[in-house]
Amino acid sequence: MEQRHIIHRESVESFADAMERILEEKDFTYKRDGWKNLDVIYLEHRLVEEVGQYFTTCYRFEPLPTQDQIKRKLVHIANFCMMLAEKY
Repeated sequence: MEQRHIIHRESVESFADAMERILEEKDFTYKRDGWKNLDVIYLEHRLVEEVGQYFTTCYRFEPLPTQDQIKRKLVHIANFCMMLAEKY
């Protein structure tokens, strides 16, 4: 099968870097790749929890979240999506 070279978009590269930074922050607490030992049900629960926190944060009236806080929460959500995708 022919391999093709994928050129990553700048926004994808930037988002992937942000995902890695947050995973690295958690390495000390959860051990690097410690999430691989967690079951799917737990990861799904955490994903739903993170999405709920996102909506609570974004639609709360006072204090309004900063763009950085919103982006960080979205990166957390993406990391749980990545973890679940790796499990399937």
